[in-house]
Amino acid sequence: MAVSQDPKYGQEERLLEAVLNMHPLNDDLNWIAAKVSVIDLTNSTQLSKYKSVLSLYDISKILLELKIDADIKSGNIDVVSRIARKCKDYGGKYQGINLFSFASKYCCYHNVYVYKRDDFSIFDNVVSQHLYEYATPNNPLTKTSPNNWRVNIDYTSYNNYIGALLDEKGIYDPLRRRMFDHFVWYWNK
Repeated sequence: MAVSQDPKYGQEERLLEAVLNMHPLNDDLNWIAAKVSVIDLTNSTQLSKYKSVLSLYDISKILLELKIDADIKSGNIDVVSRIARKCKDYGGKYQGINLFSFASKYCCYHNVYVYKRDDFSIFDNVVSQHLYEYATPNNPLTKTSPNNWRVNIDYTSYNNYIGALLDEKGIYDPLRRRMFDHFVWYWNK
């Protein structure tokens, strides 16, 4: 069964798409906070676990100040690392939280649902733990490589790896990154 057809997860995806399209831009702190909250809840990113270090307000303010809309719309994948680094450096050098996974989701969902593009691959624990199972001799990967990309906030290497893997497998669907994410996540969750 596809994620979009799953009674639980499909409804959440449609809800997330509707919320993002109610106010697609990231130019209003309150709307950003609402979108952060919906992504957090539907993706179990557990942002509240880090609230004492980086609150919902702090994350929303970071997204507002970074002015990320043009980068997400154009598919500039560097925006994920910029968000993750800013969150990690919040309050001083490395005193914040590495929100690499959340940043990838925030950018991906806006890119797909608002701009109908597929430039961003989602990074999460399921992908991190299972991506090596899809490696090939032409695109080798160690079991620890995904976590190293997260720790080093190297989204470009991660996203490029997914793209190369999809190219090698001949997957050129317009939403191929979302399809791959759904496939890996759904069958390994």
